[in-house]
Amino acid sequence: MFIYFQSQGWILQFHRTVGGGATAMAPGIIADYPWEEIADKTVLDIGGGGGALIASLLRKYETMRGGVFDLQGVIDHIVPFFVKGGQFEDLEARVPSQNLIPGDFMAEIPSFEVYVMKWVLHDWKDEESVAILKNIRKAILNGEKSRLVVLESILSDGRIGRLSRYGDINMMMTANGQERTESEWRKLAGLAGWKVAGIFPMRNAWVQAIELRP
Repeated sequence: MFIYFQSQGWILQFHRTVGGGATAMAPGIIADYPWEEIADKTVLDIGGGGGALIASLLRKYETMRGGVFDLQGVIDHIVPFFVKGGQFEDLEARVPSQNLIPGDFMAEIPSFEVYVMKWVLHDWKDEESVAILKNIRKAILNGEKSRLVVLESILSDGRIGRLSRYGDINMMMTANGQERTESEWRKLAGLAGWKVAGIFPMRNAWVQAIELRP
């Protein structure tokens, strides 16, 4: 899907659309996870797209610094966002150009102490998801506050609302991915060498925060 969007020149529009969802859910995401614990850290958003999530976090926490790791084409699009005249120009000093990092999370992840990743792993089947999580586990700088915050939908066992099931079918059809239950997320984390430190439901958001510790 992403290769097709790139070939059609739609990547910018795609990330603008997804970024709108991040902005809409930002109040719940910011309120219902203890980001203040890492407000003095640099948070790298893996697969961060248009930068809307990291911008929302930094605008809430003035001591936090941030970065985005994504494909070269995505980074090329968002570099102008974080300089004078861009939509996130107020964050230029806290998202320096060296923290807008191009790369492939299937190959290698830059080393930081804190990572966040929203709606990335549901694009991938279990084998690829474990590989991504292992790459992050290998790269993370160990410290008292080291963590990966995964923002994803969590399916409930038994009967649940149609929206969650539609989302699962949509991910299967469009990206060969899937939504997962809590037990499935815990299994993936364990296979990749992570400990699940907590799961945080979020108001007015489709995602929950899964806190992983090395």
